[in-house]
Amino acid sequence: MTGATSEFSDDAFLGGRLRLRQPKSGHRAGHDAILLAAATPARPGDRVVDFGAGVGTAGLAVATRVTGIDLVMIERGEDLASLARTNAELNGI
Repeated sequence: MTGATSEFSDDAFLGGRLRLRQPKSGHRAGHDAILLAAATPARPGDRVVDFGAGVGTAGLAVATRVTGIDLVMIERGEDLASLARTNAELNGI
């Protein structure tokens, strides 16, 4: 991850149950990823794959809603993939 800490924000989703660190500029997590996660019919034991995961918003929101899934997040951008890993750790996922 490059840049100073001040280039990132720490944001809360799902009533504070999901915390995400993300860049202050560029594409940011929003309602679209949360709606996608809400519409995902996952059950415990299912594998959920988030292609183009960015900072992990959709996948981590599904994992927050449905415990016991096998979450796989795919992101080709190294900085975003690093943030997705950090966000998973910060949320105990």
